[in-house]
Amino acid sequence: MSEYVVGIDAGTSSTRVCLFECTTGKLVSHYAVPTTVIYKDDGFSEMDADKLWNDLLKCIDVVVGNFLSQSKDNSVDQIKCIGITDQVCSTICWNKLTGKSYCNIPRNIHEITGFAMMTLFSSTKIQWIMENYKEFANDIEKGEAIFGTIDTWLLWNLTNGNNHMTDISNAGLTGLYDINKLEWSQEILDFYKIPRKILPIVQESFSNYGIIQKSKLKGVPVTAIIGDFCSSLYGQNCGLRKMTFGTASSVSVNTGEKHLFKDGLISNIAFVIDGVRTCICTTCSLYCSTSIKYLIDQMKIAKDIEEFAALADSVNSIKGVYYVSEFAGKGASLIGLKLTTNRAHICRSCLESLAYKAYREGTVYGVCAVASKSLKCALPKNKVLKTFYPQLTEIEREQQLEKWKMAFDLLEN
Repeated sequence: MSEYVVGIDAGTSSTRVCLFECTTGKLVSHYAVPTTVIYKDDGFSEMDADKLWNDLLKCIDVVVGNFLSQSKDNSVDQIKCIGITDQVCSTICWNKLTGKSYCNIPRNIHEITGFAMMTLFSSTKIQWIMENYKEFANDIEKGEAIFGTIDTWLLWNLTNGNNHMTDISNAGLTGLYDINKLEWSQEILDFYKIPRKILPIVQESFSNYGIIQKSKLKGVPVTAIIGDFCSSLYGQNCGLRKMTFGTASSVSVNTGEKHLFKDGLISNIAFVIDGVRTCICTTCSLYCSTSIKYLIDQMKIAKDIEEFAALADSVNSIKGVYYVSEFAGKGASLIGLKLTTNRAHICRSCLESLAYKAYREGTVYGVCAVASKSLKCALPKNKVLKTFYPQLTEIEREQQLEKWKMAFDLLEN
């Protein structure tokens, strides 16, 4: 009888659940729900933690239901383990007695944490929630409030509140974790006035994270948790470098067992397996697919991503139109508009700007000089990016896009 594994991806664009056959790696069933991001006029962006949990339950119900309907011989007992990957740098604070989060998920010290102080990471977000949600601060004093990244929140709910845990890759991007000593940094916690008691237990990426008590996957063990871009690096067989175009774009470099500390780079532990650490340094540009989504949803330049891609592919040049895809600071802008400019030029300009940003990140911060000249990249199925970005740098395009799925197959073995 065949055995199966489940991968859960709580990403910035969608929540997905995939079921794989262990021997062949065949994708047997999958389902995704788009992530809802709440944008506010003051520059804040948030996600609803409770909706994220309910979206996961829906995905599990559909995937397991579809699997069981494929054959009368199929059963949940054939699903041997589950892995979770999630958007890193996330922050959720909730009451461990009621299970209710205090607020939506806010989305938007160097050689200890691996990066400079910035609002992207959990540390400043926790401090902000403590200052702006008095109930959270009061419940900390009573020992009722806890914190976790998205993987921690989902695991806590799946195990019915029994397991408050995360893995090293997620802990390392909270801004509170000492990536050298592999423990929560008391020095940083004191600086932010964050009590250690609200933090989750940190384990290796491949560990026993408990047994699921809720959903149609009840009784199945969770055996792997790993942050999204670390998971995809593992799926690349721990290759030297990886380029990712997603909600954000990044160039990640495997630096072995030693950290590379450099201004502008994010250094972290990618994963620890059997006591052996693999370190990673990464550049990050926050607005990648977000730029496309903005032009589609807010500016109505295309009805969907398929039309957007078709428009971009329909012209051979941007005709001097440059799209600056930054939504923080001075904001995004279009430069070089003419009376002959049409939607297609703007769409192509947006995609080319993403390629330029990725290339700049890798060259300005010297990431490309760290490893070999070959760069594996999971490019979207888009002709402009597939042809334009490789012109900027030597690149080998990886054919299989969803490398996090392969990562769980490897980890769970």
